[in-house]
Amino acid sequence: HGTLEVWQDGQQFRALIERRWRLWLLTFALAIASILLSLSIAYQRLIDRPLRRLLEGVHQMEMGYWSGLQLPRGAWELRWLAYRFRNLGSQLEETVRHLVEAERRALLGLSTSTPADGRPAPAAFAPAGATRDETVFRRRLLRRYLVSRCRYLEARGPRDSGAVAAARETWEHDVLEAERLGEGRLKSRLEDAALRILEPETFAGIVQQISALSYTQKPWLRLREAEIRKVLGQAKTKPRALQHRVKHPAGILRKMRSKGLALEQIHDIVAFRIVVPTEQSCYDVLHAVHERFEPLLLRFKDYIAHPKKNGYRSLHTCVKAPDGVIFEIQIRTPEMHDQAEGGTAAHWRYKASPGRPVPEPAKRRAFDTHRPVPAEPKLVTQGVRPDNLLP
Repeated sequence: HGTLEVWQDGQQFRALIERRWRLWLLTFALAIASILLSLSIAYQRLIDRPLRRLLEGVHQMEMGYWSGLQLPRGAWELRWLAYRFRNLGSQLEETVRHLVEAERRALLGLSTSTPADGRPAPAAFAPAGATRDETVFRRRLLRRYLVSRCRYLEARGPRDSGAVAAARETWEHDVLEAERLGEGRLKSRLEDAALRILEPETFAGIVQQISALSYTQKPWLRLREAEIRKVLGQAKTKPRALQHRVKHPAGILRKMRSKGLALEQIHDIVAFRIVVPTEQSCYDVLHAVHERFEPLLLRFKDYIAHPKKNGYRSLHTCVKAPDGVIFEIQIRTPEMHDQAEGGTAAHWRYKASPGRPVPEPAKRRAFDTHRPVPAEPKLVTQGVRPDNLLP
């Protein structure tokens, strides 16, 4: 066997290793410096400068220039935040303007233009040329079907496959038919019965939460009603109707999901509706309500001076009771009420307009919550569907 010996100068080898380490450290330091410099430039251009402009705009909003916020350049998150701030300022400015206009109408006795025809449009389920007796018969037949469907769902459980299919159909179609009939109480019962079968645990949870709220109980409602009647007396207005309702569980859950809200963030769980004789009375009552209760600024809507596109007209305001509970008050005339319930401004017409998706639980609530659904003879519905009853 041979022996291989390698001779190398140890000092030169160490010097070579040191040079390579220094080169590597220098390269690493340059890379870190370039990364930090790039991050600093990006931070200045995308975050720091736009954030300063956003804070300046917010400061201007604090001084009263609500809609003057400019959208900064930079990160999309800051641009989105600035856009939301500007939207909030614009809404606040518009709401304050409408509120001031409404108070001015109440104090000066000004009124807005009223649509020429406030009468309800004929029911959409009545075919053209149908006689009054035919229309009444079709309404009665459809209502009996809906009552029968409601009782069927209320008597079944979530494990019944037939009831699940019926509940899904009710949620998508029958609820709208009940609203078209003006049967608000029946509509709410249908929604709740369908939700109890489709999502039993969710339904039970929301019912338990509502039951735990003190302001959904009769003593609280009677106290608020008495206060509102005192307000009407101060406004020297005799109401045609004073109604209230507690939003039903399915309607609350639908709103929580559609708007991403918690239960305590929903301000119309309890609502009062005041029907007064004239349009001027609406503003007089609004003025008195805002004197008695603290209004929520961004929750005021003047749909009388600024009607919705479908012609809906009413005053909506959310106010805070002395115990801190927030509730909604709607003020309208009998003509506005008829138009909203059965005319071109009815909510079911908006839901059924062409191009709309399959209807979910309707937004309009049933205010006549104490009127029970009267007993109806059982209707044999084999081969009969709401679509067969409609033109």
